[in-house]
Amino acid sequence: MTGVRTARTDDRSSRADGDVLVRRYDELYASWKRQKAIAAAMRSSRDGGPGDDADHASTSTQVDEQDALTGVLRTRLHDLATALERCDDGSYGRCEECACVISADRLELLPAAIHCVGCNQRREGG
Repeated sequence: MTGVRTARTDDRSSRADGDVLVRRYDELYASWKRQKAIAAAMRSSRDGGPGDDADHASTSTQVDEQDALTGVLRTRLHDLATALERCDDGSYGRCEECACVISADRLELLPAAIHCVGCNQRREGG
């Protein structure tokens, strides 16, 4: 377990949640930077590398996949940054829809979660 807790009103818990979120953000940021470098290197080899049209098409597909992964990581970084803002204002760990506490298990898996399981299921139609 990484230590993400449910919403609490005391400063110690909020600070601990924030510390965990900052660690996760830093780890994800490092992954995003690596991924971005991989995509740039692949793009460079595609644009100036040897090979025929089939090779270039294959490399283009791989570059597109790497760019998509870079975008997913960027979105996750934004979500974690938003979670840190909620931690700062005291709303982290509370469902934005019903204001109930989001379970510690859910926050462990999805630290940027903004809805409890029940509200999330209703939103997804399940």
